[in-house]
Amino acid sequence: MLVTDKGKKGKSKKKVAAISKKKANKLIKKIKNGTIDISVLNKGEKEFVSQYEEYYKKYLDIKQSQVEYQQKQIDIEQDKLDAISEYYETIADLSSSYVDLYSSANEVIEARGGSEGLNSTHYKNLVNQKNYQSSIASTYGEEAKKYKSEMNKAKKIFGANSNEYKQAEAAYNGMLQKQNEAIVSYEELNKQLREAGYNLKQWAIDKFQRSLDRLSSYMDLITSDKSLTGKQRDKAKLDNLNGQIANNKELFNAKKKLRDSKQSDLMADIKSGKVKIDSTQYNERIAEIASMNSELSDIGVTINSLVDSMNQVVFDAFDSAQDKIDQRVSNLEYLLDMIGDADLVSDDGEITDSLFQSPLLSFQIVVLTEIPYLNITAKVLLHLLNQLLLPRIL
Repeated sequence: MLVTDKGKKGKSKKKVAAISKKKANKLIKKIKNGTIDISVLNKGEKEFVSQYEEYYKKYLDIKQSQVEYQQKQIDIEQDKLDAISEYYETIADLSSSYVDLYSSANEVIEARGGSEGLNSTHYKNLVNQKNYQSSIASTYGEEAKKYKSEMNKAKKIFGANSNEYKQAEAAYNGMLQKQNEAIVSYEELNKQLREAGYNLKQWAIDKFQRSLDRLSSYMDLITSDKSLTGKQRDKAKLDNLNGQIANNKELFNAKKKLRDSKQSDLMADIKSGKVKIDSTQYNERIAEIASMNSELSDIGVTINSLVDSMNQVVFDAFDSAQDKIDQRVSNLEYLLDMIGDADLVSDDGEITDSLFQSPLLSFQIVVLTEIPYLNITAKVLLHLLNQLLLPRIL
């Protein structure tokens, strides 16, 4: 009887010398590890070895065929997975190339200072980028879905702990990651499109702010310009303050339009469920709107302050004029006191030469003739003095 390597007995087609099981196992071990030496064996052992080697060779051939078949099944399944990946990656790459194309076209527009308005090629390129980016995200999602389905079939062939299956799992996770990255890029383009409208409003705000900066600097020049008369300076200040008020009103309206747009967009995103109130994005956007509300309030305070400044310029001019008038009245009273001196008038009330020869009195007369508010000429003043003098003499 022939003793096999599995310890099972089977009928031999040829009779061989009987050998013990122990001896047979030793010979089988040597046959398997390649250390068998035929020259030291007897006839029966040689016949056993010859027959077992023939059997073992067939066993190895069958086992090799099984291995080759299993590897072929693995290769076929791997090819299926690779085919899915290659197909969708090609589509995604094509869409990515269009995203890059439109992006580079916008870089050219920006470098040349081209239009970035809502009806511009720049804006349309952003829309195209967004659409292709959406397609990329969908492509990776479809790829992952098909790949996962085939991967579940491959698990039976690969084995759950095989390198092939682990590599397939890693590839699947990579597809999901690419899908997430594509979605992030899509949302970033959505943000760019949203902010394209904001930019136009922001540029209007910047224009009015530059104008305000210019007016504010010019006010400093008006204040320090010594070539201006008081009346000229006051007029220039009032014109400047009027300009600042007008620009602040325009700035308020422009900033309010931007605030309203951002607030409306946020409310729409909340209503659609796109943005949750417990998200980082919501809190960033609502904080930005709150900051703009504060800025609008500050502009209102600034306008009120500018109105106060205008009133102050008018009041200061009035006070200055009043001071001058008060001073002239004081001078006039002093003049009258001098005129009451008998040495300066004749008995019939006429002004004497002594009065005209008085340097101080002559100075007071000249000062009075320079009061623009009274518009008094020297001749009229002398007549007035003559009339004022008469009651004192009488």
